[in-house]
Amino acid sequence: MSSYLLNRNGHYHVRIRIPSDLTATLPGMELVKSLKTRDAKTARLTALPFRQNIFRTFTLLRSGFISAEQARESIDRAMNRSRRVRLPLPL
Repeated sequence: MSSYLLNRNGHYHVRIRIPSDLTATLPGMELVKSLKTRDAKTARLTALPFRQNIFRTFTLLRSGFISAEQARESIDRAMNRSRRVRLPLPL
């Protein structure tokens, strides 16, 4: 199995370690995303575009083409996370 694929309880996840030169800019040590599959071949194919997108973001951030905030937004989109401010529900 590839080092970037994790099998947790039969489901595959992709793991990308945040490079040491970017840890001051990007929070956390690694990114982990569920691939929502139990099949190893499908997991490898599904992980490829995700990994390419994240590594492209790292390169653009290092080159100065995008800001840290743009990098975080790009990573959040790739992780399917929303950064919108959520208002509290009325009581």
